[in-house]
Amino acid sequence: MPEDKKEADDMTAALSKSLDTEFGARTHEGLASLRAAGASRVGSGDYAHLDRILNLAQQQASTGKGAERHATSFIGRLTWDQQPILANARQVGPGGPAMQVQKKSSESVMMSVNGNFEGAKAEALGCIVYAAALYKLYEEMEAAAKINRR
Repeated sequence: MPEDKKEADDMTAALSKSLDTEFGARTHEGLASLRAAGASRVGSGDYAHLDRILNLAQQQASTGKGAERHATSFIGRLTWDQQPILANARQVGPGGPAMQVQKKSSESVMMSVNGNFEGAKAEALGCIVYAAALYKLYEEMEAAAKINRR
């Protein structure tokens, strides 16, 4: 543990430099790859890492096992908001996707503790997708509440 603020600041700066060296090039390569793949939005600058991660979550949902398992039905292809991630949430309420965020977060942490960083990152991306479903459900609930107040 650092003994004073200067030592803590120095440690933080060293860690930040190390992370930028480690992941900076990969972030720029990842952004170029996402842009080439036609990602819907890929920014740069102060929020490049956030944009990259949000795009990875969207990519996982639209091309990963979720899309394979949940994007088709007897009547054809389903959009994300028609898939079970939101259809089930509409039936059980916000506790459903909130529980999935908690579950995936816990799984991600345990995987990282066990050294499975690829699995931990995949679960973290799934957590982001469930958080987006929770946000979308709140939007729908808000819209319904406004209609019901009329």
